[in-house]
Amino acid sequence: MSRDYDRDDRDDDRDYDRPDPRAAARKVKPPAIALLVIGIISLLFVAWGTYQYFFTFEKEFAEQRDKALREEKGLNEDVNNPRRMKETREMYDTIFQVLKVAMPITYALQGILALLTVIGSIQMLRMKSRGWGVTAAVAAVIPHLGCLVWVFSLAFGIWALMALNNRAVKRAFAAERAGDRDDRDDDDRG
Repeated sequence: MSRDYDRDDRDDDRDYDRPDPRAAARKVKPPAIALLVIGIISLLFVAWGTYQYFFTFEKEFAEQRDKALREEKGLNEDVNNPRRMKETREMYDTIFQVLKVAMPITYALQGILALLTVIGSIQMLRMKSRGWGVTAAVAAVIPHLGCLVWVFSLAFGIWALMALNNRAVKRAFAAERAGDRDDRDDDDRG
């Protein structure tokens, strides 16, 4: 009985050394799809934020500033203090200038992270590039966009990293890469 058990272990070891691309694809597919969805949602948020920045931000900010100044005037006992109102208006103007510079930079960085996530998740799904998959997972783990989106992004990024670091998955990606090289060599010779 123990002899059969030992032989079964050796058989498992031999099979374990051989990559099974279908099993690896099954392990990689769910986190890759989750990353793809998060990447697309992130790109949509970036597109919406960019639209708002160029077409509605200045008007909405001015409305909010004026509303806040009116409320402060109503709450402030010293209504006739023009110096205080001027300081408050200058504070809002400074905030507006900072946001006007920071928002395009933020949207550009968020767009890059979302694009990396989409490209990498597609490469994961196709079992073409483990490196792109790791890039997508790391991009998903970096804090960006809204808190709720990032919580899911963080979880899916960690899940993808765990799947990509599985030994069988690493071997399947390496075998795929070696197969691509062999195909290119055959094309060069033929």
